[in-house]
Amino acid sequence: IAVFGGAPAPDPAPATAALVHAINQSARTEPARLLGMHYVTEGSKNGAVYIARALRKGFNLEPGQGDRSLEPYGPHQQAKWLAFKQGVDSLVFSSMDQEAIIDGARAMFDGITAIAEDSWQRVAVRGISAEVGPSVEVSVPRTRPTVTM
Repeated sequence: IAVFGGAPAPDPAPATAALVHAINQSARTEPARLLGMHYVTEGSKNGAVYIARALRKGFNLEPGQGDRSLEPYGPHQQAKWLAFKQGVDSLVFSSMDQEAIIDGARAMFDGITAIAEDSWQRVAVRGISAEVGPSVEVSVPRTRPTVTM
């Protein structure tokens, strides 16, 4: 945010606060559910690499300048993802844990969707154009992704 001349909001938006609460609750009471949430966030970094590249190109930024949240592992993304997947694949989960993992993944998808919707509403309320540029189109998916184990 600082790269673009902005300052973080003093308080998180309601959807963000709700997701943070869900993550913390899962960490305290359901580690398998937390793993499902983490799986989604780690997996999303694969696509975020392409978003980071487009942002750097569109805003003439250097790698590491304003894109850390999208590309935290830099050129090591693929290796990190493969290691994470291999680690998860090497574990044995009970059917109850499998259900909790899937529930956590769905909760993370829902939470991210709610944050996106909340963000667009906040932009609209402020009267700021949601148009980023002539070649950038942003949409929020309305369907829930399929999660299987």
